[in-house]
Amino acid sequence: MTLANQFVTLFSMFLCGHALGFAFDGYRVLYHHLHLHRRYIPLFDLLYCFLSMVFVFWVLYSSASGEVRVIFFLFIAASGVLYFQLWSKFTIQFFTLLIKIITFVCYWFAFIITRPFIWMYKIFTVFFALVTAMTIFLYKIVLQLLYPLWSLIRYIFLICYRWLSRTYISHWINKLVTRLKKLWTWVKRLF
Repeated sequence: MTLANQFVTLFSMFLCGHALGFAFDGYRVLYHHLHLHRRYIPLFDLLYCFLSMVFVFWVLYSSASGEVRVIFFLFIAASGVLYFQLWSKFTIQFFTLLIKIITFVCYWFAFIITRPFIWMYKIFTVFFALVTAMTIFLYKIVLQLLYPLWSLIRYIFLICYRWLSRTYISHWINKLVTRLKKLWTWVKRLF
């Protein structure tokens, strides 16, 4: 490893320590903002440690070709302490402001885009319910008004059926019976 390569690796470890501190502050602010239960703290801490480890070794592999030295980890620790002394307060304010902006945008998005659809859905359901209720009400009224007319129509059809059954239907039945008798006599003659 050349001297220039060592300086590049030390500088990347310096930036890596700052990045880890930045990510930890973001995680801390987000955790407090989401009001998660305290029993999840160890789980998220382990997740942060695992992701930090993967990130550090990825940076080490890309800058020092996977060569590990103790000075690199000391540089990460010194960079993290320097970050928490200089930049942590500003980072927490930045993440708090960022979360406020995101919640503001989400609120207005919901207010402008989502709520009108919800209102239109509610208006449509109320309108549909009113139309259905009015239709059922009018149907019942019309049915009650048409009941005497239906009785009259049924009586007229009954009279017509009786008259037709006496004249035409009985004539058709008589014709059918005579034809069946003729057919029966013809079948008897054959056998």
